[in-house]
Order: sequence, then structure tokens, then C-alpha cells
Amino acid sequence: MHNLSVGKDVLSFCTKCKLILSAIIIAMKDDKVPFRVECNTCKTTQAFKDPSTRMGVKKTKAKRTRAKEVPVAEIWEEAIKNPNANKVKYTIKGNFIVGDILDHKKFGPGVVFTIIDNHKIEVIFQSQIKHLVYNR
Repeated sequence: MHNLSVGKDVLSFCTKCKLILSAIIIAMKDDKVPFRVECNTCKTTQAFKDPSTRMGVKKTKAKRTRAKEVPVAEIWEEAIKNPNANKVKYTIKGNFIVGDILDHKKFGPGVVFTIIDNHKIEVIFQSQIKHLVYNR
């Protein structure tokens, strides 16, 4: 049976290298269990991680499902078709609500999608989404 003590080599899971590697015992918890070790590869001092508990255990990554991405142009086309929407010319002094159709002199027609705060709105234009200042 092996006698473990400070200064002896032991196998430990290195949290920096992410591998089971040889390490030197720095401190002992009791006569049989190391407490702190120094990895011989990366020289970091860390808590002893018993490699027998790490063997065969692989983390499985959860599959992420992406939300279906809808092009800005499609969102704009649907919103612009709303016959009940209020059509207004964009000015920085204007006051707008969600669903208003703006006529912007640079970007063209756009739809107010979100009110961010008292002075910013998110507007969907045919090819892009812009944040515009209002109510000033």
C-alpha cells in the first residue's frame, strides 16, 4: 500500500489543465487523503481532486435551440401593412406610440417597435433597426 505524505507524487485532476496529471502533495487532510497539490505541468496550487471520481464522467452540453431568425424586411413588411396604424412624420420633438408608422427623411418609412424609455424608441426600417430620440 502507498504511503502518502507531503512531497510525494500523486495523480490529481488539474482544474487549469483540465486533465488528470501528476502532482506533488503540498498539504494533507489526514493520513490517507491529500488536501492541496501542485500540478507538475502548470505549477498551480489547488485542492486535490480525486481522479477516480473524474474517470469516465463527461459533461454533456445541452443543445441550444436557436429561435427562428426572421429578417428585418419581413417584420417591416408585416408592420407597415397595418391599416389602423397612425402615420406621422418623424421629428425629434414628436411623441410616438408602438405601432406608429414614421416617415423619416433619411431612412424612409419605419414602424415604432419598442419604446425604450421617455426619450428613445426602437424603429424598424426596411433594411435595419434604429434607435431614435424623441419627445425632446
